[in-house]
Amino acid sequence: MHWTRAKLDDHLSRRLEPVLSSRRTAAVAVEAVWRLSIPARGAALDLFEIAAAANEEIAFQFLLHVQAAVDRRGIQGLQGWLLEILDRYDRDGMYPAIAYLRTVGEGEATAVGEVALAPLAGRLETFLAALGGERHAIIAGVGPTTDGDHLILPERFHLAPTAEDNRTLYRWAATLLWAQLHRATFRLPSGWGDSAVDDLGRLDHFLSSFADPPLAAHLYLLAETVRLEAALGRELPGLARAAAAAKGALLATDLGRDHALLPPRARLCASLTRWLLGGNPGEAATVAHLLTPLATDSATVAASCAAVTACYPHLARLPGDGAMALPYLAALQPKRVAEALRRQRQQRLARLRVAIAHLAAEQSIHPPEKLAMRARTPSPSPTYELVAEGRPVELSAEVEGQLQAVVADLGTLPPELLAAGGWAPGYDPATPAGGEPVAGAAGDGFFYDEWDHRRHAYHKGWCTVREKAPAASPEPVAARILAGHRGVVRALRARFERLRTEERTLRRRHDGTDIDLDAVVEAIADARAGVEPDNRLFTRLQRDERNIAVCFLVDMSGSTKGWINRLQKESLVVLCEAIEAAGDRYAIYGFSGMTRLRCDLYPIKPFSEPYGEVVRARIGAIEPQDYTRMGAAIRHACFRLGEVEARTRLLIALTDGKPDDWDHYRGTYGIEDTRQALIEARRQGVHPFCITLDRDAADYLAHMVGPASYCYVEDVRTLPRKIPEVYRRLTR
Repeated sequence: MHWTRAKLDDHLSRRLEPVLSSRRTAAVAVEAVWRLSIPARGAALDLFEIAAAANEEIAFQFLLHVQAAVDRRGIQGLQGWLLEILDRYDRDGMYPAIAYLRTVGEGEATAVGEVALAPLAGRLETFLAALGGERHAIIAGVGPTTDGDHLILPERFHLAPTAEDNRTLYRWAATLLWAQLHRATFRLPSGWGDSAVDDLGRLDHFLSSFADPPLAAHLYLLAETVRLEAALGRELPGLARAAAAAKGALLATDLGRDHALLPPRARLCASLTRWLLGGNPGEAATVAHLLTPLATDSATVAASCAAVTACYPHLARLPGDGAMALPYLAALQPKRVAEALRRQRQQRLARLRVAIAHLAAEQSIHPPEKLAMRARTPSPSPTYELVAEGRPVELSAEVEGQLQAVVADLGTLPPELLAAGGWAPGYDPATPAGGEPVAGAAGDGFFYDEWDHRRHAYHKGWCTVREKAPAASPEPVAARILAGHRGVVRALRARFERLRTEERTLRRRHDGTDIDLDAVVEAIADARAGVEPDNRLFTRLQRDERNIAVCFLVDMSGSTKGWINRLQKESLVVLCEAIEAAGDRYAIYGFSGMTRLRCDLYPIKPFSEPYGEVVRARIGAIEPQDYTRMGAAIRHACFRLGEVEARTRLLIALTDGKPDDWDHYRGTYGIEDTRQALIEARRQGVHPFCITLDRDAADYLAHMVGPASYCYVEDVRTLPRKIPEVYRRLTR
């Protein structure tokens, strides 16, 4: 758009009307924008619309300070700056966000080369995921540190004189935090700490055993940094060289100075910091000598504990205080990390336990105790495989990943995983031994991000989802429904029973209906090599149980009152009867709520609970509640689906309208967040489908869900027949 000053004044006056008055006009904002270069003006006005959609006062202040931001960060840095402001607004409110915004022009002399986290976070997450292990979200906060679930980095880095060195320090810090989680920093072997607690609890006990636990914790962080930096130098030599150069640049700053006037302990700590950066240890030479063996490839976390024990007296006897001022790492959080890692461990074990139980059944391994584990590759970094009667068991990529993750964590497989007894009757893979929610939980709820299409970014930890106990109807609602739909239920059960099995080819059998050519070729090669050939040379066609898990999301918003609510109940009762005949695993969650802080899900039938009178009573008690914040419900349903081991995972949503909530979650915003949640679902291997009663669905559902991923039920009276038919079609 070609802006004239008059057009700009008119546009800003209308857009900022809620925060303007007779004494405060848009003129000052117009003047600020008009002073910008034409390219900067265009970029600023585009970003102004994003800011105004969040808060008009922030948008107004954004324009007043945009020139300082351009001077300091350039045009390319404006978007990152605005996202930082809006993240503070999300987290802390308007006034802290504006206070932060107004600091943009301060401290230019010390901010040369400053780098923001926001543009780097996504690439850092991808890089670290490629190194192995579970993916950890990178968030801004007081750090660098980790809470076990996230890698927490400062919003900005300006430690080194150049932007390139600061970007390198961001990468190095993030990689060290990843290494802390995946190279046993928080898992102490027996002999260190209290042997009565698990490996994850020993670090806190070990550090607490010293007279000055904070000093011991700082020493342990230093020791582990020496060990991990050396290990990463061997694994990632390119990044390590760049990090060494960036650390060398830090020696030219205040960090490299000789602080002769500091108290003795603080002076020794400063010398150790200088040594860690590659400088001369000076008076810390004795302590540095004790830490140097940690750089060898044989060093373990036990060696770090021994080094702390040896180094501690050298600092504890000195007067004053002082912490290891590691410029690119902040203090460890042993208790918090231990809680997170325990939760993740329980989740991994739960999933693998179910997977192995299914594996034994699918491959006819009887008794399951025939399963054993053996090293596939030799030490020092072995990988493992499952074998039965001495031969490898074929694993899916998913189960293989779960197996290696558990072994990497525990060093072996718990024996109970290799027996059917590990999957006891009534076992719920979604609930670990303590009965607390698995990963993703925070307090009594689950926090989920929400997509803001205007920012092209997520609101971090924005929505709070809580699973609320569903009511149970004292009336025999389900019995009346079954009586009224007896013929439909009978016909559906017959049709669904025919879906119960599917065919697959079993290879390497002693007998069968066809020859296994791959096995024959291997047998001939073995015979020519003088090795006794395997006589399992046949294939056999086997009809197997279906391997499907489906989660139904049922809209319980206020708009479903009356006959829609009645037909929902009828549909769910009929559907459950049909799915029971097919033998599929399924769950039903109702969803409603009001605002992002109260997204309620009602587990009408969790995956772990069998269908029966209790579930029927809950279906009979379904009543309209509040609003429809679909994105959060979809994300939580995918989390629950992720806890179930299945070849096919389906998410089927039944709703009477588009996403809508009491706050701004409506229109394009709600549709785009729901669409993003469905994109996330597909990335997780979940196949979503939407059944809608909204006559206007064609206007938005094809964009939101995908043209082949929804259906519109025109005659609501057909719903009890329609939903089972859709399900049958999706799972054939």
